[in-house]
Amino acid sequence: MDHAENIQPGTKPHGKHKYGPEYMSHELKVTGRVERPLCLSVADLRKMTALETGALPIICGSGTEKGTIKSYRGVLLRDILAQASVVITEHHAPNRLYLKLTSNDGYMALFSWQEINNTVVGEKAIVVFEREGRPLDENEGEFAFVSANDYRPGPRRMRYLGHIEVCEVV
Repeated sequence: MDHAENIQPGTKPHGKHKYGPEYMSHELKVTGRVERPLCLSVADLRKMTALETGALPIICGSGTEKGTIKSYRGVLLRDILAQASVVITEHHAPNRLYLKLTSNDGYMALFSWQEINNTVVGEKAIVVFEREGRPLDENEGEFAFVSANDYRPGPRRMRYLGHIEVCEVV
């Protein structure tokens, strides 16, 4: 039996709402293979160099356009990782590193270390704190994430970002 047919519109499995204040967080944790684990607030991000996306069409994994966001403002993921000081033990270690971004509602996105640091994807992989000139609200959380240079940014666009973990394939 397909359990998806039993989920009420606007909710997630187990009766939780799809979007809402229960997923809000006032901190963003950066952990894993870092010298300095971080627990950041929006105020901390506002002190860092910020970037604005401009108009961003939200295209889902199937290729369907879901709308356009006029702008997002936030901090590059790689700048946050630089502040945490990722542990690189030897020359080939970056080839084994990946980043797991997790939202407070359970959604996840993955990036390779090389993707963030050696491709155009990293130039607009942004931890977001404003949408269209305003702080994010309870429908997105205090922290969100967008990979604006993805051909289809929808699948790795995250609401309620709560945790960035630097991991290594062993």
